[in-house]
Amino acid sequence: MKKLVIYYSVSGNTQKEAQHIAEQNNADIVEVKEKKRRSKINLYLIGCPQAMGHRKTEIEPLSVDLNDYDEIVIGAPIWAGFPAPAFNSTVEQLPPGKKVSLFFTMGGKASTKCEAVTQQAVANRGCTINGYQHIQC
Repeated sequence: MKKLVIYYSVSGNTQKEAQHIAEQNNADIVEVKEKKRRSKINLYLIGCPQAMGHRKTEIEPLSVDLNDYDEIVIGAPIWAGFPAPAFNSTVEQLPPGKKVSLFFTMGGKASTKCEAVTQQAVANRGCTINGYQHIQC
């Protein structure tokens, strides 16, 4: 079974967790990069409202074909209670029928609203949730 870990990270916390998960599972790993780099001011003033509105952002093309993997793990930071917009853009690229595990890094407490929204986004792509976790940083 071939596994891929895809992550988006700004501060490095999500990257660290993604690397740990990839090593534990002998998985390939790919970083999601936004086409336009965010400043810290942009992250708070624009990124947080985008996250709360479940919006997407333009991301660079992924360096792998998601169809080549049996299971895909997606990681992202939580901003204002919801995943960073790059998460939404990544989910949009999921091929139907994949097993998907999700992990989110955050400084605050876990949000049940976040969990329901993210799982529904994956289900809307025709994929199955295989795991879900919040990681306190």
